[in-house]
Amino acid sequence: KTVKEVNISVTKSNKSLNALPIPTTLISEKEITEIVNPIIESLSGVRSDPKIRVHHINGEIIVDIFLQINGIQRMEETQKLISEAKSRLEATTPIDRARFFLDLDFEFRKPV
Repeated sequence: KTVKEVNISVTKSNKSLNALPIPTTLISEKEITEIVNPIIESLSGVRSDPKIRVHHINGEIIVDIFLQINGIQRMEETQKLISEAKSRLEATTPIDRARFFLDLDFEFRKPV
């Protein structure tokens, strides 16, 4: 059974967090990145390393992924790839939601 919400009451203690019996798993942004990167690397048309932002909101882990997409790739193909990557990520524990933000005109920008 998947728990969607956990209520935690707080008390002061001299024990470290690792010594307390908390029924949850703490996961770092680095660990999330290690889950996300292989899925992103399998996408065709991605022009650079993704930027990843992790949010912990109301007991959910939400991952925002910012990608630069090759401008010559067809939109239907891009949409299909992103939809498949989103499904794969959301099927992966501990990610609850994955959101993709695409930079489609990357190829046409002038360097600053």
